[in-house]
Amino acid sequence: MNDSMSQQLQLQNILQRGMQALSRGDIPQASQCCQKALKLKPDLVQAHWALSGSNRATDRQHIEEMDALAGRQGQHPRAQAFYWYAMGKELEDLQDWDAAFDAFSRGAGARRSTIASHISQPVPTSAAATAPTSAPIVIFVSRSPSTKYSLLSIT
Repeated sequence: MNDSMSQQLQLQNILQRGMQALSRGDIPQASQCCQKALKLKPDLVQAHWALSGSNRATDRQHIEEMDALAGRQGQHPRAQAFYWYAMGKELEDLQDWDAAFDAFSRGAGARRSTIASHISQPVPTSAAATAPTSAPIVIFVSRSPSTKYSLLSIT
């Protein structure tokens, strides 16, 4: 195994330990793992995101660091989304509500750009489809995991 693969496995192990610590509420361990991973790879977006979730921001240092990383040319939109969501969380910690909202919006926009849409044009609707009607709406409700259904009619 070469050094590059060894470092990648080490990073994955450290990050996995950090995420597990975060999920069980061991905040000091999660923070320590994330910081260790970031020393090895300063642009490891998952570690920045987890670090934001494991600590309450008290200043803008980490926000500024992530902002610079998110703005790098060629940064994948999915990575940008992680950075923006993490920045939003930290800006909330600092009670900078407008900036937090902007960061979350930018994160959502970056994430949406990675989702393929099968609708290339708006679906046309006819006036008949949107006109009020007294016809019943029929809904099928599953009673169990089997294929038996009950018919519910709402008028």
